[in-house]
Amino acid sequence: MTNLSSNEQGTASAAQVRTAKEFHAFTNALMSTPQYKHFALARQQLRQDAAALQAIQDFQQKQQYLQTVQMWDTVSQSDRDELQRLYEQMMGIPAVQHYVHCQEELAMLFREVARLISEYIGTEFPPQRSSCCG
Repeated sequence: MTNLSSNEQGTASAAQVRTAKEFHAFTNALMSTPQYKHFALARQQLRQDAAALQAIQDFQQKQQYLQTVQMWDTVSQSDRDELQRLYEQMMGIPAVQHYVHCQEELAMLFREVARLISEYIGTEFPPQRSSCCG
C-alpha cells in the first residue's frame, strides 16, 4: 500500500473527477451521433418484434447445439443445412436486417474513433493482444 500525502490524494481525486467528467462528455458525444441513435432505435424495435426474437432464439439454440456437437466431430450435413435455413430465416426479417445494418454502422464509427485515438496518442488503440508484452 502506498502512502500518499493529503496533497497527492487531492490531486489524484481531482484527476479522477476530471477524467470521469471527460469520459461522460465523450460518451455523450458518441451517443448523440446518428449512428448510435439509429442503433438504439433499431435495438428497441427488434426487442418489440416477437417473430424476430423467436427467429434469433431458434438460430442461437441451433448454433450452440452445433458448437457442442462439433467438439465431437459429429456435425451432420442436415444440421449444417438447418443452421443455414435458420440463419436465412432470421436475416429475412426486416427488424433483424435493420438492427444488423445499424450495428455495423455503429461499429464503423467506433473503429474510426479508435483510429483517431491511436493517431492522437501515437500508439495503436486498442492494443492488439498478440502476446503478453507487446
